[in-house]
Amino acid sequence: MTLSAIRAAYVMSSRRTGAPPPPVPNPNFANVKLLLNNGNGTEGNQDMTDMSLDSRVVTWISDSVMDTGIEKFLGAPTLLLDGTFAGIRFASSFPTLAAQNFVIETWVRPATGQPNATQSLLRKWATTGKRAFSLHRNASDQLVFIASSDGTTTSLAITSTAVLPDNAWHWVVMQREGNDFTQWIDGTRDAPPTADSLSIHGGDGEQLRVGFDNANAMEMKGNFGPIRITVGEAIYLGAPATIPIPFETHPAS
Repeated sequence: MTLSAIRAAYVMSSRRTGAPPPPVPNPNFANVKLLLNNGNGTEGNQDMTDMSLDSRVVTWISDSVMDTGIEKFLGAPTLLLDGTFAGIRFASSFPTLAAQNFVIETWVRPATGQPNATQSLLRKWATTGKRAFSLHRNASDQLVFIASSDGTTTSLAITSTAVLPDNAWHWVVMQREGNDFTQWIDGTRDAPPTADSLSIHGGDGEQLRVGFDNANAMEMKGNFGPIRITVGEAIYLGAPATIPIPFETHPAS
């Protein structure tokens, strides 16, 4: 759905109910550990800024570029990956999730003709001893979250019932609140929370990667819109059945 369509829907909702549209909740900005609104540069360049207070260096891999032809939000170029050794990565200093609350949010638009059956969204998962978590799309187009408590074995695996079809924007949210792990796709909770008390491994220096994995595999072909990772806070308290879909980029303060 385009930005104008989302805003129009909110306006119509307000007229029918006599109430303003529901506000989009945001975390304490100090807890935002990665914020990519994808607003830098021009078509085809490699220029993106982490707008969180941590201001992590964005390392570009091969053919990943900014795309002004496909935007999620007006005036904000998106990250375009061609599915062949392309993506971005961040230094190993990314915070360990451990047993903290967290929220991973990303807009993604998979393209047709994926070169890999499984496509990485956000991944800090490598060889034995270096496995923390992975959020990816499987061969059935479902959203999958896995996490390890010891850096080697998969301690938690959550697979959505809903799918992420090609050639459409999807807002993906993965949250931990206490011992409850919840997925939302396009504002709708996929299933009741999964309860688990695990402490997620730090990955032993493994980098956080977007759109590919440590072996330069699982590449995603398509576009990423804004990405936000919050650590130390849950945003969607109580894991409601629906949450408001953002109609603009995330606030940078």
